[in-house]
Amino acid sequence: MAVLDKKLQRYEFLCGEEFTVADIQIYNEIMTVLTLHRKNIESREYPNVFAWFNKMSTVAEVQETDRKFRDIVAKYSFA
Repeated sequence: MAVLDKKLQRYEFLCGEEFTVADIQIYNEIMTVLTLHRKNIESREYPNVFAWFNKMSTVAEVQETDRKFRDIVAKYSFA
């Protein structure tokens, strides 16, 4: 997370100023870990990741994926 936070100091997204599949991939990985461990990203610990993560969570397709993932987690009591 520290490396990602440092990278996001310079860029809005992982590969520059527009989000790409890399952002979606990393977002999904982080969301999975956070959900399964019942954790949140703290803004004071990783402010750039926090801002990026919140920005990514507003993308309609990402929201749909999040909803489906949470449904699966709840259905099978993974968390």
